[in-house]
Amino acid sequence: MAKFNVFHWHIVDDPSFPYRSRVFPKLSHNGAYEPYTHTYNHEDIKEIIEYARQRGIRVVAEFDTPGMATGLVPIILCIQLMVTSITSKE
Repeated sequence: MAKFNVFHWHIVDDPSFPYRSRVFPKLSHNGAYEPYTHTYNHEDIKEIIEYARQRGIRVVAEFDTPGMATGLVPIILCIQLMVTSITSKE
């Protein structure tokens, strides 16, 4: 008998970046399918982890770089804008 008690969560994968980062908020705004309804904020993530913990499930979150060109382009542009704004302040 096998017991599957690990949730391997691809929170960021393929053409979408649904994780709302506090450090880089533009990533989800520019990279999610829909930045206001199709994203995970920190409270959502805490709720999912707590739900799993109560059931003896370990959550392993995986943050992949987008694997498809449609998801990669907005994120590259967003990173470019962030780097530009950081370096222009120096």
